[in-house]
Amino acid sequence: MSTFKTAELPDLTPDSRRMIDSAAARYSIGMVYLGRQVLPYALAQFQKAQELDPTDSLAQIQAGRVALRLERPSEALALVRKVIAREPRNVGALTIAGLASMRQNASAEAVTFLQQAAALEPRNEEVRQALSKALLQSPNQ
Repeated sequence: MSTFKTAELPDLTPDSRRMIDSAAARYSIGMVYLGRQVLPYALAQFQKAQELDPTDSLAQIQAGRVALRLERPSEALALVRKVIAREPRNVGALTIAGLASMRQNASAEAVTFLQQAAALEPRNEEVRQALSKALLQSPNQ
C-alpha cells in the first residue's frame, strides 16, 4: 500500500481538511491502522492527535502501546509519563509504563508502576500478569 501512497491524505476541501485535522479524527484513523496492524502509520496518527491536543490521553496511551509493539520502549515510556503526570491513576498509562520499564531492564521501576495499576484495578488480568513477570525479574523482590 505504501508504494502507491503519494500523500498522507487524499485531496480535501478546506472544510474537510479542518475536520480531519482534529485529535479525534486522527485518533480514529490511527485505530483503523492499528486494526489493520499497520503499526508505523498508526503511531504517526496517534502522534498527530497528540500534537493537535497535547492532553489527549487516549492517543498518548495508544501511541505508547504501538511504540512498545514496535520495540521502542523508551519512546513508549516517554509518551505515557505525560499521561501519568496529568492522571496519576490512569491504569492504562501505568501498565504501559510498567511494560516499557521491563523492556528497558528497569524491573524495580516496572514493579512500582504495575503495583500502582494493580492497586487501582486488582482484577485487571493484563496488569496482574505483567506484575507477576516484573516481580520475577526484579532482583529486589
